Amino acid sequence: MHNSLDLIYNSNSDGFSFNWLAYSIVGYKGPLCFLFEHEDEGTTYLLGAYINTNVSDNAKFHGSADSCLF
Repeated sequence: MHNSLDLIYNSNSDGFSFNWLAYSIVGYKGPLCFLFEHEDEGTTYLLGAYINTNVSDNAKFHGSADSCLF
């Protein structure tokens, strides 16, 4: 069980490279929560994803029925 949050990627400090994002999460042991902020014509949207399994470097689906997009 995880009792704390670890920031493993932040586009403000790590840049906007998808490769760096993938490098940061592959092999991470624990659930992941992604938060994405998008602004369009003055409206800000907050999107998210929760993956409850480890992420590996392959083209297969990661997560389970408990994973979700929000």
